This record gives sequence, structure tokens and C-alpha cells, in this order.
Amino acid sequence: LQAIQRVYALIEFSDSTKADIEAQRERLGILVQALLECRQELAHTILVADKENALVDLCRDRFADIVQLDIALDSQVRTAVEQFMLLVPKGGGLSADSPLFEHCVRLFCLTIENGSLSANPNGDIAICWRQVDSLVKSMAKKKPDTDWALRMHATLQRLSSVMEKESQWWMNALFLMTRRMGQAFHCESDVVD
Repeated sequence: LQAIQRVYALIEFSDSTKADIEAQRERLGILVQALLECRQELAHTILVADKENALVDLCRDRFADIVQLDIALDSQVRTAVEQFMLLVPKGGGLSADSPLFEHCVRLFCLTIENGSLSANPNGDIAICWRQVDSLVKSMAKKKPDTDWALRMHATLQRLSSVMEKESQWWMNALFLMTRRMGQAFHCESDVVD
């Protein structure tokens, strides 16, 4: 975490020259990757703790801390992505051969990975992340796939469908919880509904 704090301290969001803005974009990409590595390590630690009884007690005692750390890391990823988007020029499209386009697609891939770490274990989100990751790797080659735009569009449609189902599940779960809490506190039914 100290490494993340050092990287984050290096980033200054101000009106600067084009070279400074490019360097800030690069630093934000590094920051997001470091944050996601921390979240992956945290998720791995929790999964190992489920399999090894020696770590289970530690996780039970510190479960609230682990969850709060994961939420804080997720929040920092979203903040870094928002800061990156402030550095993207408004209006006008990006050409597929520009370095900024590659930065945006790579950051999009990292954002999907962050979402997959935040969601319930969901194979569809992981598949979407792998598809976008393969597209990013393909674009890094000298001769990228010619159908990358179609593949990206199909992946985005699938991701949209998955996220819609995920959000609907959460809405239903939260509605039931709200209804139960309202009944427990003797609220009027029209207030809860």
C-alpha cells in the first residue's frame, strides 16, 4: 500500500503541457494496475483462507477490515479512472492508432477487471474481461486483428446484459431487505413500497 501511496502522490492534476498530461495518463495507468494487483492479492488471500483452516480464524477476526480495505481499493480505482477521463480531450473522436486510444482501451480493460472483483462470482464478467484483455494484447501487436471493433462491440453488448442482470439482482435483494427492515421498525407499508 505504501507503493500505491507513493505513485498516487506523484500524480498532479493540473493544466500542464502535452508531455506532462501524457506522463500523468501513464502514471494513472500504473496506479490502477497496482490497485488491482492489491485487490487480486486480497481476493486470493480470502480464497486461500477458506481452504486452509489456519487462516480462517484470522479472516473471521479481521473480516470487517478486509471488506473495508477492498472497498477502499475499489474506490481508489474508480477515482483514478475518473481522473484519467479528465485528461482525455473532450469532443472529437480518437483514432485507433493513437497512443491515447490504447491508454483508454487498456484502462477500460482494467475497469472491467475491477468490476469483476467487485461482483458476485460471475463467469460472464470474467469472460468479458478476458475478451477485452485479448483485444488489448491484439492491439499491441504490429498487425492487430481487423475485426477488433466488432469483437469489442459484441463484448460490450454482453457486458451490458450481464451488468443489467447483476443490478436487477441487487435491486431485488435490497428491496426485500428494505421491506423486512420496514416491517421490523413498524413502518407503514406504503412508505416501504
